[in-house]
Amino acid sequence: MDSISQFRTLEDLVNCLSKERKLLRDVFGDRKTHVYSMDIAMELVEHRRERIQFLIDYGVIHESGNFLEFIAVR
Repeated sequence: MDSISQFRTLEDLVNCLSKERKLLRDVFGDRKTHVYSMDIAMELVEHRRERIQFLIDYGVIHESGNFLEFIAVR
């Protein structure tokens, strides 16, 4: 199953992306280096790991060790 199809509605997807807009903007901005520190990401989501994990679980971003990558530009 495609991870994007795991959202029940388009509104669910849009709400998720909007909620984590600042994190996604920063990760996307660093996409050419393909790494984004988990420590910086944790600061942007107010140290709530579950918010990052949600994006990882649904295939929006990818975790590689202590770094994140933006999936959409692979």
